[in-house]
Amino acid sequence: MSRKSKSVPVDIKLALVTTGGTIAGLKTDKSHYQSAALNGQALADQLGLSVNVGDTPIEWSVYSPYAIGSQNLTWTEMFTLRELLIQLNADPSIHGILVTHGTDTMEDMLFFLSISLPALLKPIVFTGSMLTSDSPDSDAQSNVADSVRLLASSAKSYRPSLDSTNPIPSKRLAASPPLFGLVMNGKFTSASLVHKVNTSGVDAFDLPVSKPTELVILHAIEGRAFDSEPFRSTFVLPDWSAEQFIQALESVLIEVAYCTPHLRTGSLKSRMASGDGSLAHATNTHSKRTLVVAAPGNGNIPSRFIPELEELMSQGVRVVRASRITQSALGQGGELTGLEAWSHSGAMKSTSMSSISMGFSGYHEAQGLSLNQVIVMETCRMLK
Repeated sequence: MSRKSKSVPVDIKLALVTTGGTIAGLKTDKSHYQSAALNGQALADQLGLSVNVGDTPIEWSVYSPYAIGSQNLTWTEMFTLRELLIQLNADPSIHGILVTHGTDTMEDMLFFLSISLPALLKPIVFTGSMLTSDSPDSDAQSNVADSVRLLASSAKSYRPSLDSTNPIPSKRLAASPPLFGLVMNGKFTSASLVHKVNTSGVDAFDLPVSKPTELVILHAIEGRAFDSEPFRSTFVLPDWSAEQFIQALESVLIEVAYCTPHLRTGSLKSRMASGDGSLAHATNTHSKRTLVVAAPGNGNIPSRFIPELEELMSQGVRVVRASRITQSALGQGGELTGLEAWSHSGAMKSTSMSSISMGFSGYHEAQGLSLNQVIVMETCRMLK
């Protein structure tokens, strides 16, 4: 389905991809709402999707791969959306993509896509809202309007044929990747930096410290967003359908252990067991196994678990020590004793906010990531 300006020729073709969330919700009473109540063209109509940005006519194509409250997000939806975005990215008739998504797992979805999508040929902008589109003072319409303005501006930069006097993009634009990230509350944030910091205001994704890739929309439209950190895929995944990826996940086992005072010796081994409780059975069922250890302080694993982790690693389990702390490096040390000999000798793969070692066995570290993001990284590593 599409919406066209009938008075003048269409200059830009954009895709709207709706996935549910609060932005697609409707109020049921003064204090409650039903998320994902609107989908596809119904949501586009509710938002009053523009067919013009300034003097630029826009044609819209609408896609609705699924409609959920984003708290219900699973790998099925994640790989389904990824598959659709890859198709739209390769479609020469589409110049930019707008995705509406729930805010609960916005950062998880964007992080996953930022490390797994092939190189982008066109801008992709996500948006959502903290209030339903039918709420008084809703932020839905303004977030969508900002997204469309930014997409239209960016799409022109990556469609040089729109400017007959300049058929080749400038060196600056040609050397810069298409925009890929989140637009909310008047700001654009690069996909890998998105982090929800508030659940009670429209500034839910406003980072406390401004980053190079967190820009106000006006500056982004003026071109300053193209100076942001280049987008690069971290994992080159197989050319599979979403269904094939879901089938492949049957061989993957990822468990998370929180090092609380209540966690007893033997608990880590039991987390890696499956079926009859035998670790040997788990080996036969899951060919790829990771244990993520969420440890206190700067990721300091309690000493009582060191022998247990060594035993697991000797049986082929990958152990990842995780810490959300970003102000100091884990450094394969701290108060650890005994695990250093198991650490992978390869280089640490880093981004501006996070890092994770990229080896394939033994002991590794992840810093500055949420546990969901660590699991996303581990899953992509197992599938690559």
